[in-house]
Amino acid sequence: MKTEANPVLTPYNLARYPFTSQAANYIQGLEINLKDLTNTEYQDILEKAQERIEEAILFGSITQRHEKDEIEVSSFPIAIVMTAATIDSYLKRRYALAEAERAYELLRNEDRRKYHW
Repeated sequence: MKTEANPVLTPYNLARYPFTSQAANYIQGLEINLKDLTNTEYQDILEKAQERIEEAILFGSITQRHEKDEIEVSSFPIAIVMTAATIDSYLKRRYALAEAERAYELLRNEDRRKYHW
């Protein structure tokens, strides 16, 4: 059975795996810059990014999912930027570990025939 080298991911998949190159391309296609984030139309993305960080700090995991896949996938790089902007190395490590554990759990429970990254 031949498999695609880069499978096409749906918005649902991009939200589950926002660290993929396809997700990065999706985010780039939105053409959002940091100044844009002050607009109220991006409030949901900022709130979700903050929620990701808060969950990582409080619970060491990120479990909540936004009902809109676009918000979920867009919040990932924003949370990374917000975390990177702090001088607190503990926060940075805690957030990175929580995202890694989230990805691990999702991939562990994924149908292995579906992805070949």
